[in-house]
Amino acid sequence: MKKIFRKSNIFSFLLGAVIFSGITGVTAYTILASDVGFTPKNNSWKVDNLSDAIDDLYAKAKPTYTGTTTFTPTTSNQVIATGNKILTSDITINAIPSTYKNLTTTTTATANDLLSGKTAYDNLGNLITGNLSNGCIVNRVTCSSCNTTSGQELADFWPSQFAIYGVDASSNAKMVWYYNDNIAADKVFVFFQSSNMETLDSTIINASYKLNNKLVIRGWNGWQNRTLDYMACK
Repeated sequence: MKKIFRKSNIFSFLLGAVIFSGITGVTAYTILASDVGFTPKNNSWKVDNLSDAIDDLYAKAKPTYTGTTTFTPTTSNQVIATGNKILTSDITINAIPSTYKNLTTTTTATANDLLSGKTAYDNLGNLITGNLSNGCIVNRVTCSSCNTTSGQELADFWPSQFAIYGVDASSNAKMVWYYNDNIAADKVFVFFQSSNMETLDSTIINASYKLNNKLVIRGWNGWQNRTLDYMACK
C-alpha cells in the first residue's frame, strides 16, 4: 500500500536537515587554536600550533614594558616609555620629597635685606645672595649699670668694630671710644676732648668692654646714669 506524504511533511524534513547540518558546521569551528598544528617556514620560529603563533605575533607587535616602574617627582619632566607596550605591573609615583618646599607664598626679601655673603631663596625658588654690609646696630642707652661687675650690655655679640660717644658727667668732656679688630684686636682707642685739649689713649678690651663674648660696659663709675650713643658691627 502506498503512503503519500503531504507537502507540509516534506518541508519539515528538509528544514530539520538544514538545522542539523548548520549545527554540525558550528561545532567544527569551535576547535581550540592550540589544537591546530602550525609549521612555520622560518625554522627559527619555535611554534608548533596556531595559538602560540598568534600569541608570539601579538607579543612582537606589542612588546612588554620592562623599564623602571617607580618614580620620584623632580623639577624636570619625566617620560615613561610605555607607548605601544604591554604593562604587566603597576607604575608607582613616590611622594614629593620633604626637601621640596612650597614657594607660592609671596616674599619680599631682597639681596639688600641680607648680610653680605648670606643666601636665601625667594618665592620663585631663585637663590639670592645678600650684599648688605656687616650687620650693625645703632642705639642710645642710659647707663644704669655701668658701675656694676655685670655691667651694661650694649650688644649681645662681640663686634668686629664699635664706637661709643658720651659726655663725661664730672668734666663735661666729650669722649669717643673706638674699636676695630683690623687695627688692634686687644685695644680700644679713647678720644677725649675738654675745652681745647684733646688726648688719645688706649685700653685693654677685657678690662671694661668684653664679657662672655659680648659688648658690655662695666666699671665705669663716672658714667652711671649718663647717656651713651653707640654703633656696633658684627
